[in-house]
Amino acid sequence: MRFGSPGPPAPPALLVTGGIVTVLFSLVFGTRHAWMQYLVVGVVTGLVTFSILLVDAMQYPFSGDVSIRPEAYELVVASMRERAAAAVPRQ
Repeated sequence: MRFGSPGPPAPPALLVTGGIVTVLFSLVFGTRHAWMQYLVVGVVTGLVTFSILLVDAMQYPFSGDVSIRPEAYELVVASMRERAAAAVPRQ
C-alpha cells in the first residue's frame, strides 16, 4: 500500500503520527544553546523523514527504484538444485 492509495489508512497515519510525536518529544529536552536544540530537532526530523520515505519505497519490493530482480532468486534456486543433486546418495 502506498501513501494515498486505497486501503486501510492506519499504517501511514501511525508512521506520520509517530514521527510528529518523536520530533515533539525531542523538544522536551532543552539545552543551554539554541543552536544545539535546533540541531537535535533537525537531525531527529531528518531521521524520521528518511525512515518514512524508506518504508514507502520498500512497500513493493519487486518494482520501483528499490527493487529485487529475479536473477538473484534464479541463482539461489540453481545453487539449491546443485546442492540437492550432490547430496543424493548414490547406490
